[in-house]
Amino acid sequence: MALQYARGLTDKEVADALCKSYHTVRVQKRAIYEKLGISKDTELLWWLICRKTGIPFSLSEVRKYGLVIIDRYGLHRCRTALGDYEDDEL
Repeated sequence: MALQYARGLTDKEVADALCKSYHTVRVQKRAIYEKLGISKDTELLWWLICRKTGIPFSLSEVRKYGLVIIDRYGLHRCRTALGDYEDDEL
């Protein structure tokens, strides 16, 4: 489900893509956000990028530095890791 949001889909589009009800998707999304300590889809995208690239996820660091985090760890490393991301990894 997280990958669907990272692709920019709306709650309705995620529900349709996963053959789930809109309400179920909203409840599951809220649970994911609570577990990760995030509140926005962009923060979920950052969590996915960090998870895939091995960059330690820190919401305060993401909010403070934004894209500079990628520079710290190397853009090539991020491109390589994100290029082969699979749906079943979530």
